[in-house]
Amino acid sequence: MGSANPTESGVRRNLEAGVLVTGGTAPHRAAEHIRELQRRELWCR
Repeated sequence: MGSANPTESGVRRNLEAGVLVTGGTAPHRAAEHIRELQRRELWCR
């Protein structure tokens, strides 16, 4: 996950892609994983 940054690095070096996952258990598992990282203060908003 990332953000589109109009900086020199963001335009020239970084490869970023957005993905939409629907169906199955992947979206729910990804959301749970992010919440757990936030709970452990390993990922900040």
